[in-house]
Amino acid sequence: MKTNKEISLKDLKYPFESTSWKKVLEAHNQLEEVTKIIDTKMNSALVKTEHEFLQGYGAFVNQKNSEMNELVNRYVNRSSNVSLLEERIVKLEGVIHDLRNQLYMAEECKENKVKEAMKWKMRGEILEQDKAFLE
Repeated sequence: MKTNKEISLKDLKYPFESTSWKKVLEAHNQLEEVTKIIDTKMNSALVKTEHEFLQGYGAFVNQKNSEMNELVNRYVNRSSNVSLLEERIVKLEGVIHDLRNQLYMAEECKENKVKEAMKWKMRGEILEQDKAFLE
């Protein structure tokens, strides 16, 4: 004996042998065919949509990746520019330090020359006084 699941529509007899029942079976078969066609078309449409989405997403990811690479390159360039500026600042600070040392040495030299000039001026005045005294 067949179970309910095993019984097909064709196994059933009376009253299912009427023309209206045959029309129902034809309509059922047509609906199954239409359903299969719609299912196939929906699957192909979904595959196409999925493919388009993945292409668009891939393009989006590539764009964001290139933007990120550009930002990284800008950061690296900015960092290298900053390090170059820091090197230049260090060099300029060295130049300033050297100039200050030269200025300090020039001031000391000037003070020594002024002292020596005062000394020679005093000697000259003393010699003038001695000369005036001797005359």
